[in-house]
Amino acid sequence: MAISTVRCPSTIAELQKQIGAAEQRLSQIQDQRIKLERGMIGDDEVRQALSAFSPVWETLTPKEQERLIGLVVERIDYDGGSGKIVVTFHETGIKSLAGERVEAA
Repeated sequence: MAISTVRCPSTIAELQKQIGAAEQRLSQIQDQRIKLERGMIGDDEVRQALSAFSPVWETLTPKEQERLIGLVVERIDYDGGSGKIVVTFHETGIKSLAGERVEAA
């Protein structure tokens, strides 16, 4: 069994330095979280994009449908044990589809 040793700060200045570093890292993490949230789309946006696209989908050839799915879907995972399918979309795929719909209108 490995024993981990933790170095204890010997001065208040050292503690303040560690706190400052932790606060700076927290700020960086919060900035990253905000950037990620801005890139996410909501359920309503997905529904709107897919429902608007439904009539177009029916007019596409199977080759065009395949290409479009490749642009929007990053990967599909299947868990045989639970029988669940998880679809991971490309980060900007559905937003692009929604944007094209708005531009066409």
